[in-house]
Amino acid sequence: MLFRINRIESPILKYEGDCGESLTIYDSDHADPARIIKTFCDTFSRPMEKVDFVSTSPSLYVQFDSKTGSYSGSSLYYWAHYDFFNNTRFGDPVPNTLCDEVMYAWKHPGGRLRSPLNSLIFKRTGGSDVRCQYKFVTDKRLYARAIIEVNAVSFKELPYNSNACTRCHEERVDKLVIWEERDKYQNNLACFCDNIPRAVRVISSADQMNLEMIVQGQHAITSYFKNPNPLFEATYEFAHGPLCGPITLGPSPDGELVFPYKKALAMVAGPMAPPEHHYRREKCIWELKVAAQRDLWLNLEKARFADRSCESAKIEVYLAGRLEPRFVVCPENISLARDLPILTTAELGATGADQEPLPVLIQYTGDGQPGRNIFRLVWTELFHLPRNPDGSLAASLLQDGGCDFRCPGDTGVCIPRHLLCNGVANCPNVTHTSTLAQLTRHIEWNLEQLGLLHHAGEYRQLVLHDESPEICLRRDLSELPYGKLALITVGLCLMFALLFAILRRMCRRSPSHQGRHHLEEDY
Repeated sequence: MLFRINRIESPILKYEGDCGESLTIYDSDHADPARIIKTFCDTFSRPMEKVDFVSTSPSLYVQFDSKTGSYSGSSLYYWAHYDFFNNTRFGDPVPNTLCDEVMYAWKHPGGRLRSPLNSLIFKRTGGSDVRCQYKFVTDKRLYARAIIEVNAVSFKELPYNSNACTRCHEERVDKLVIWEERDKYQNNLACFCDNIPRAVRVISSADQMNLEMIVQGQHAITSYFKNPNPLFEATYEFAHGPLCGPITLGPSPDGELVFPYKKALAMVAGPMAPPEHHYRREKCIWELKVAAQRDLWLNLEKARFADRSCESAKIEVYLAGRLEPRFVVCPENISLARDLPILTTAELGATGADQEPLPVLIQYTGDGQPGRNIFRLVWTELFHLPRNPDGSLAASLLQDGGCDFRCPGDTGVCIPRHLLCNGVANCPNVTHTSTLAQLTRHIEWNLEQLGLLHHAGEYRQLVLHDESPEICLRRDLSELPYGKLALITVGLCLMFALLFAILRRMCRRSPSHQGRHHLEEDY
């Protein structure tokens, strides 16, 4: 806006005070005295050129007022450009900030996100960096995770900028950072300062996550003011509701993952549950941690789906650093899911002997109504048997003490003793791919470990897995606690003897007591 102020010439009415003629800008749609942005007077306001006056609402009111009037024209000469900027927000704006927003799960459960539509923010910083922070907040009783999927990043390249996008977190470049607070420290999850070839999904480990756009202030105006193209585009959602149960599982030699989580059924299906919950599509994301130097075998023991389509229910297993799932289980391939492949230590990402592998991500997407989809996924940590150069098992290297039962077939894995006969098949099912010689290879060694070697002749043509009745029956009989049974028997005998003595004493006292009672009545 440009101004020029002259003396009032040829006034119609004489006025001795200040501001005989004035120009006032209101942050309103009418002349509201409480919403004045700026007032220019003919006597004391200095001219202001090329200054932006921005409203905080869709309306801006400009009023010229003359207390004198003039036969020769106004003393205030001005001209200005005006423009409209889209100030749409995707979440709740944070007061006293340039462009910060908060996405609360109970108000904005999911949607799209992009750089600010109002490009005026790149002009109003005065040379300082432009920082727009988007915070995703939920309640643990509603959801346990936040998910952001970055679809596009398009920052401009500067010809004279010596900083390269090689170390995104450290370099002073235009970038998009995703982070979360963990133990009062900022834990960086992802950083983007260049175009991405494909969408990238980032999952929080807790119920809050932050996305921050940082633009260097020295070139913000020239690069992005009135730039119609978004600097980034993303989508977000909140996941892992109460029906999913705990987020982290393991590490443990064995365990199970049950959906829906039984302890949450009363809360979700009770009278206080929100009516829309049953019709929401559920997404669960579990982290399964595996101990060092262990293979992992997943077995879908029980599954019941309301529909036969994979759109109604899908279980995906992701390995660390992989964008595509290792395998997918859905109603259309449920028969093949009974024999899932073993995930080796190398696949899990552990390179060193004492290095903990990264967690395996298990994701379920499907109908969230309790009872429609039910499944029980069982896992077992397997010892990988070492091999000699000739291919035979290096039994001398089995010093861990947990390799007590070698699984049948050519799997090269074994399990600890406490997983035998526990009601769950902890050895992979390899009977349909292995020869009879492979299936009976470890029978004598297993029987020796269990103290049943004298029965080797009976089992020579059998396939003995960890739940075989032949092993479980013999093992149960051989492990009966005879000492405890003897103590229990002696205790029961003493109790019966004491009870018999008490009853006998009561019977002896009964006739004399009755006689005294009759005498009292006669008297």
